[in-house]
Amino acid sequence: MSWLNQSLSNIKGQLTNLAQEVLADTAGPGDEDYQGPEQKTALELLAETQKQKEQLDRTCEDKDREITALRKQITQLKQINQQITDTGGGVGEVDRVGSTKKASATAATTAEATEKLKPKLMRNLLLKFESKVQASKC
Repeated sequence: MSWLNQSLSNIKGQLTNLAQEVLADTAGPGDEDYQGPEQKTALELLAETQKQKEQLDRTCEDKDREITALRKQITQLKQINQQITDTGGGVGEVDRVGSTKKASATAATTAEATEKLKPKLMRNLLLKFESKVQASKC
């Protein structure tokens, strides 16, 4: 996929050079017919526009990386949620690892309450990350 980005960047650079050459031939730096509202020449306006475009490109790349990271986190959270659902919670896993199977009534009640809340918490986290991904789209 990076080869495609490189090819597009190469083509973009060639078009930029061509546009600059054409503008330089048709509208010289001091050509009053081609000045913008702020008394800038066409070449100055082009240079400004290119800088703004580069900034926007960098922002889009940053957002793309952020979206990719968020999607990975969503996938991980979905896997964790599936594991919790498949095992019926984490208490059985703890027992298999070797911790004491006898727990006090208070600890059991707390564990049950926690297990009941885990799916809701996971759903809320997933929704939050998915909304961030949607908001971050460029």
